[in-house]
Amino acid sequence: MGARGLVFGLAFVNSIILARYFGPADFGLYSFAIGVTTIVFGIGDFGLAGFAARRFRLAPELRDELLAVFLRIGSVAGWVLTAGIVVVALGWARTPGERWALLAACVPQFFRTLAAPLRALLTSEERVPALAFQELGVRLGTTILLVAAVVAGANVLVVLALGGIPTAGAYWWLRRRYAATPQPGLPVGPVVREGAAFWVYAILYATYFQIDVALLERMLSLTAVGYYGVATRFVYPLLQLPAALMVTAFPRLVSGAEPALQAKLRWTLFGAAGALGIGLAGAAPWLVPWLVGEKYLAAVATLQIFSLYLPVAFLQTLNINRFLALGRGWLLAGVYGVGLVVNVVLNLWWIPRYEQNGCAAATVTAEAVVWLVSAWLLRR
Repeated sequence: MGARGLVFGLAFVNSIILARYFGPADFGLYSFAIGVTTIVFGIGDFGLAGFAARRFRLAPELRDELLAVFLRIGSVAGWVLTAGIVVVALGWARTPGERWALLAACVPQFFRTLAAPLRALLTSEERVPALAFQELGVRLGTTILLVAAVVAGANVLVVLALGGIPTAGAYWWLRRRYAATPQPGLPVGPVVREGAAFWVYAILYATYFQIDVALLERMLSLTAVGYYGVATRFVYPLLQLPAALMVTAFPRLVSGAEPALQAKLRWTLFGAAGALGIGLAGAAPWLVPWLVGEKYLAAVATLQIFSLYLPVAFLQTLNINRFLALGRGWLLAGVYGVGLVVNVVLNLWWIPRYEQNGCAAATVTAEAVVWLVSAWLLRR
C-alpha cells in the first residue's frame, strides 16, 4: 500500500505536468496513444498476468517449468502485439502524428508484456516488497525522464518513447533476479488452451476499458480527448489502491479465502472509494483550474461525473479477482462482453449529444452494469 500510494502520487504528478505542458490537443494525442496501445497490449498484461498467477499458486512444485513457458508465451505475445500496433498505426490512424504516437507508445507496453509472467510469479509467492520495489522504480524512473523531457522542450513522441526505458530496466531486473538460469518448460500448447478464456477476457477487458478514448477521438477531436484524459488522470491512478490490496489478497482467494475476509475487503474498498469520490466531486471546480490550468475548465463536469466511477470500479476489482481465483475465465469474459456492448452503445448515443461528459457518463454506467452482472453471477 505504501508503494502503491507513492506510485499513485508520482502518476498524478506526471499527469499534471504533462497536461500543463502540452495543452488539450497534444495531451489528447498522448491519451489517445496510451488508450489504443492499452487495448492491443491488454491481452498480454491482463490475461497473462492473472492466469499465470493462478497457475503458479496452484502448482508451486512446477514453478520453474511454468515460468519458462509463460516467458515464452509473453515474448511471442509482445512481438505479435507490437506488429498489431504497426497495423493499427498504418491502417487506422488519421494523421501522421497519431501514427507515430502509437508506435512510440508501444515501446513501454512491449516490455510490460514481457515482464507480466515475472510479476505474476511475485504475486503468487506473495513477494510484496519485491513487487513494490519494481513498480515504484518504474514510476520513479518515468517521472525523472518526464521532467527532463519537459525541461528540454520535448514533444509528445519523445515523452511516449521515454516511458520504455524504465519498463525495459524493470524487465531486465526481474529477469536477472528471478529467471537468470534457463529452465526446461512445459509444452506451450496445453497451457495456451487452458488459458484461452483468460486471454479472451483480457481482450474484452482492455477494449472495454479504453474504447471510449478511441470513440471520442473518432467522433469529435483530440481536444475533447484531452479534456476527457485530464479527468481520467484524477481518477485512474486511484485504482492503484484496490490493486495494491488485491496483490496480497489474490493468493488467498485462490487458496479459498473465508467469506469474512471477502466481506472486509468489500467494505474497505467501498468506504475508501466513497470518501474519495465525494472529495473529488466537491473539489473539482477549483482542483482542475488550480492544478492543470484554466484551459481545462471543460473537464470540471467530466471529473464530477467520473467521481461516481470510483465506488463501482473499486468493488469490481474484488469481483474480477474472485473470478480469476475461481478459474472462471469464460464467465469473466462474458461479463466484459456485456460491458463492452453497453459501453459502445452508450458512447455512440451520448458523445454526439454531450461530448466528453457523455463519454464519462457512458463509462460510469457501463461499469455499474458490469459490477451488477458480476455480483449476480458470483452469488449464484
